[in-house]
Amino acid sequence: LKRFGADLVEVDPDLKRPKTDELSIGMEKWFGQAVRVELAGFARRERDRIGFVNVGVPDSSYRPVSVVDPGNDLLPGEYNTVLLWDQDPATLGKDRYRLTNPVGPDPFAGFAVITFDVHPISWATIGGAFTTHAVQAMTGPSNDPLDRDAGVLGITWDNLNNRTSAVARTSYDRAFTAKAWGMVKAPWGTRAGVVARYWDGRPFARRNWVNLTQGPVLYIPNDNA
Repeated sequence: LKRFGADLVEVDPDLKRPKTDELSIGMEKWFGQAVRVELAGFARRERDRIGFVNVGVPDSSYRPVSVVDPGNDLLPGEYNTVLLWDQDPATLGKDRYRLTNPVGPDPFAGFAVITFDVHPISWATIGGAFTTHAVQAMTGPSNDPLDRDAGVLGITWDNLNNRTSAVARTSYDRAFTAKAWGMVKAPWGTRAGVVARYWDGRPFARRNWVNLTQGPVLYIPNDNA
C-alpha cells in the first residue's frame, strides 16, 4: 500500500537553490618541434541538490532484514546476503512527500583527457587521446536514464531500499574512451587520414525483486552497482 500525488506533496520553506563548484585545468607542452602533449580536465561537485523526501514514512519506519541474493549466475556457491529494509505495517499508506534538499553524498564528476601529436616527418602526423570520466551520484535502483541521473527528481529518497547501493555511475557516464588518428599529405594538395575511436558501454546493473511487508522491492546488489 503506497500513495503518491500532488495533494501529498509540500515544499520546504527553506528550500535552497542548487549550486555547483567546478575547477578546470589545462596544460600543453611541445617537445622540440615533433611532439605535442596536452593534458586537460575538470572536477565538479554539486551542492544542495533537490529531491522528494518521504516525510510521512521516515527512515525510522523500517527495520533491517537480510535477504539471500542469488548472484550473477544463479549458482549456489555465489549466493550473497543483502541488507534491505522492511517497512512497519502501521506506516503503510502514510506516505507524504516534501520537496527539499536531502542530506546525502554530493554528486561529483571528474574528467581528464591526455592528447598527443607526433610529427615524425614533415608530411605525416599521428596522434591519440585517452579520456576517463568518473561520476559519483545518488541514483535510483534502475537502469533507466531518468532514474540514474543526479539531476532528476527521481525516487532515490522515497525509501531506504532505494538508497541501497545508490551511489553509482550515472546512465550517460562513459568511464573510458580512447581515440587514435593518423594523417599524411597526399598529392595535389590533399590529405588522407584515418581515425579509430573506442567508447566503453553504458553503465547498467543486475537488479532483483524481493517481497517484503510493503510489497515487491527492487534493489541492486552491492557488488553490481
